[in-house]
Amino acid sequence: MIGLLVAAVATWSAIALLRSAAHGNAALEFDAIKTGLTVGVGIGGLAALLLTARKQWLNELTHRHNERVARHSQHDADERRVTELYIKAVEQLGGEKAVVRLGGLYGLERLAQNHLQHRQTIVNVICTYLRMPHHNGTTRAAEEESDTDSSASGQPAQDEEREVRLAAQTLLRNHLLNNNGTSPSEQFWDNVSIDLKGAMLENFSLQDCSVGSIDLSNARFIGSAIFSGARFKYELKLTGATFTDTADFDSTRVEGSIRLNEAKFCGRLSFQDAKLTEASFEQSEFIEGASFYRTIFEGPVNFKKVTASASCSFGETKFTDEALFESADFREGAWFTDAEFEDNAQFDSSQFGETAFFTGTTFRQYTTFRAVSFTGGFWCENVEFMSNTRFGGATFAKLSRIENVNFHSHAHLDYLKLNGLLTIVDTTFHSYLEMHDWIEREGGSVGFFDTYVEAAENKSLFKRKWLREWHVVPCEDKPGWGRFISRDNDGGGVPEKKAE
Repeated sequence: MIGLLVAAVATWSAIALLRSAAHGNAALEFDAIKTGLTVGVGIGGLAALLLTARKQWLNELTHRHNERVARHSQHDADERRVTELYIKAVEQLGGEKAVVRLGGLYGLERLAQNHLQHRQTIVNVICTYLRMPHHNGTTRAAEEESDTDSSASGQPAQDEEREVRLAAQTLLRNHLLNNNGTSPSEQFWDNVSIDLKGAMLENFSLQDCSVGSIDLSNARFIGSAIFSGARFKYELKLTGATFTDTADFDSTRVEGSIRLNEAKFCGRLSFQDAKLTEASFEQSEFIEGASFYRTIFEGPVNFKKVTASASCSFGETKFTDEALFESADFREGAWFTDAEFEDNAQFDSSQFGETAFFTGTTFRQYTTFRAVSFTGGFWCENVEFMSNTRFGGATFAKLSRIENVNFHSHAHLDYLKLNGLLTIVDTTFHSYLEMHDWIEREGGSVGFFDTYVEAAENKSLFKRKWLREWHVVPCEDKPGWGRFISRDNDGGGVPEKKAE
């Protein structure tokens, strides 16, 4: 209707305007009428087109609005449905029968798989279940009571609960399994956080898994604990954890920090070929020893006050940042064969109950062995000390040997306590050597064989009456150097090495 009115007005206006310009000429007036009608028709068509476009636009707006309303309604319905399923699954997880609890567990798994926005919440629920005491009321303290027999009625329920918990552990591992990116993406739950503080976990495995962060502080691992090949993007907390059997961290990659302070390892601990950014084992206990063979510590590492009741290996280990071993207690052998210390290394006040092996080791920065007790002996061979090194107050017992060692900077061998034979063979002090007030206890002695000091830095050694049997004299065949010789002879032969 509006289009017709517009067209009529436009036609009348055009005809009137053109007729006024015709000045009474009949032919021109006829042409004016035709032209006016044409203009009117065109404007009417344009008006109709605009009205049709406006109607289409309004229809599209209405359609989109209806779609949004429908989507919101569907979303609300979906959320209500998810909430209902979630509540039902959680209620099942708290059910009396194991089969019901398993149903609730797998119900939560399906929800987490299909609804990414709820995944972390569901993982938190599963972790909470694993942190809780057993369903039949058994607590950790009760399980640790010695010689307590389960009743005939309680044992089946306990076995069923064990199966549910093992299923929960397996569920988490299956969805964290990454296999270096080869797992199906739809099954992999990326970047989730795991909170299992204080949980009791049996035959726990995260082998080849990828986890955002995980907190296992004060957890108790019954049976083996396998973390080999796992990747932790942020943080791995195991402070105060107890491992009753083997703890396998071989080839583990921790990009954040790893905390194992005050942890207790009753079985063998292994970090072979692992790569750790920042690690702390302070006050941990290695009852069956530990292996850090070819481990790379990319950040600072703390082994302060650790106790190792069996042998520990740090062969070919690389320490790229500060390494702290202060007050550590290695009661059996400790091997640092071909290890590399790129930054400061501190072993002050540590104890080695059996032989400490440092063969092929490289220390590039400040290194200290102050007040260390080498009760079982010290075997230091083919070692490079590139910076200042201190052994002040160290105790050497049994047979200890420093052979083919280069001290490239200041070396402090003062206030040593000798309870056994210390031999220094084919060793060179390239800079200042500080040594005085050695204490030779009963059975203790020292021998120097083909050992040299840089003369300009150590003038005082040529004048000092140091020890009873040894002194330093200039080298005739090596200008600028001094050589240790016996006061009675030229030092004699080199004693035989200790049998391997």
